[in-house]
Amino acid sequence: MENMGQGEGLNVFSGTDAVSRYFDPDNLPLLPLVEIPSKLNPLRNEKVRIYAKMLTAHPALNVKALPALNMLRHEPSAASKSVVEASSGSTVLSLAMAARALYGNDNVCAYVTNKKQPDQLRLLRLFGLKIALYGGLAQQEPHDPKGIMSRLRRLAKADENICYLGQYDNDQVSGSARRHMRW
Repeated sequence: MENMGQGEGLNVFSGTDAVSRYFDPDNLPLLPLVEIPSKLNPLRNEKVRIYAKMLTAHPALNVKALPALNMLRHEPSAASKSVVEASSGSTVLSLAMAARALYGNDNVCAYVTNKKQPDQLRLLRLFGLKIALYGGLAQQEPHDPKGIMSRLRRLAKADENICYLGQYDNDQVSGSARRHMRW
């Protein structure tokens, strides 16, 4: 069944692919932009108007949802592979939700520094993520040959069942401002 009431102003999704269509921003109204009030805008005296995109209206409720969705859409193999990402926050949560909604793929693993707090690890597990701990800094240089991102790139290259999207050097994220303009 298609979107019920499309054209009648209803925003209802049903059928076996309802969640997938709901997560697809092309099926949703544009996210609202709201002008920041003068008292919160330090540049208002210079005639600069600032608008905020209300991402709380997006199903994943965070700013990383749209770049994560773009990364998955531009890597079709992510539908059937184990998705790995060096992240302990919004990006990997968004990847997990989108991979599950779009492809039914619940095989997403967050590579997280062993310095992460236990309650933060529990939150990742609550969203169904697998956790792999590594030693070292949380914020590493993307092309450090000894860093986690380089290790994940090598892992994905060596194992055809692994997909590493690489948020820190992925064209679908690096221009994330452009990624937000579409929706």
